[in-house]
This record gives sequence, C-alpha cells and structure tokens, in this order.
Amino acid sequence: MVTEEGHVTDIEIPLLGKVKSNYPSVIIAFIGAAILIYTVSRVDPEVPTIDLSAAVGVAEGTQTSSLPVIIAAVPQQYLGLTTLDEAGRGKFDFKVERTHDTAYNVVVLQPVEITEDGITRYQSIHGPAEITEDQKHLLFEGVLR
Repeated sequence: MVTEEGHVTDIEIPLLGKVKSNYPSVIIAFIGAAILIYTVSRVDPEVPTIDLSAAVGVAEGTQTSSLPVIIAAVPQQYLGLTTLDEAGRGKFDFKVERTHDTAYNVVVLQPVEITEDGITRYQSIHGPAEITEDQKHLLFEGVLR
C-alpha cells in the first residue's frame, strides 16, 4: 500500500524476510495459499501396510482338493461374536471403513471341534456383501451347513 507520502509498505514475514508491496493483503493471501498447497502436498494419502505371510497345509491322511484356499487378514476391530437363537439365526452389526470402490467379502466361522493338539476346526461360509440402494449399508446373509 502506498502511503500519502508515496512510501511502499514493508511486511516482514518470518522465514521469508521483508516483502515490499503496494497490496500487502494480496501478498498475505498468496503466502497463505502457498502454505496450504505445500501442506496438502506433504500429506500421504496411502495407508501404511505390512507384509503378511501365511503358510497353509493339509493334514497327513486328509484328502486334498484342487479348489483354491481362501485366506483373509481381518483387523481385530472388524471381528465380532454373536450367538444363534433357537431357530439357528444370529445377527451382528458394526461399522467398517468405507472407501471408494472397495468391495467387502464377509467370512463367517463357527467352531465345530477342538482337536487333541489344540487346533480349532471351523465350518465356514463366505461371500460378497451387497450394498443397499441408498449406498449406506452393506448386507450379507448366509447359512452355515
């Protein structure tokens, strides 16, 4: 800003030094925009990952199958327990992370046996969760057999 005497306004900005301008508010707006752009560019949108290795085998004397084996790594926050009623039905509701274009497969496990060596055997079902028409809920229905 030019004063009545014709002097240009000096602005001292930490780390940048002195800036002379006829329009100090414009310079401050540009500096704010630059800081915002720098900060946003430094944010890493990538979720940190860790490698997980799983070794799976078939017990000796057990018949093998050519069907694929499904392996899932499920964060503890997404594990839940429910009990079945007299009709053999159970329900469990919880929130999961909603990300763009992420499909969810639901895996249901029910213990059926604990072997002598402490291994738990399960019956299981799995399949895709369907998103509701309003795009606000995921639904899964399955029957353990």
